[in-house]
Amino acid sequence: MKDFFEKLKNLTEHAYYTNNNQRVVFVAHSMGNPMTLYFLNHMTTAWKDKFVESFVSLAGVWGGAAKPIRLMISGTVHAVKRVGVVQQYINITTSH
Repeated sequence: MKDFFEKLKNLTEHAYYTNNNQRVVFVAHSMGNPMTLYFLNHMTTAWKDKFVESFVSLAGVWGGAAKPIRLMISGTVHAVKRVGVVQQYINITTSH
């Protein structure tokens, strides 16, 4: 995850600088909300003051979501419908 957060930090700074130094609005949905909060909590106050305008939470799972966490930990995805390019990606990555 460290690599993801580093890329998110770089993307945020890039968006800020390429848009006339306008601060960034983070918009997250579902499980993305705790991840975004984790990211923001690990950034300095000075960094957030400079680069972040706000954080919009849409349908955040702040109270937790046991089933998705269980599925992520166990790797069990038989109850999850896969469509299109996601199924193709899974087929490619699991065929090795």
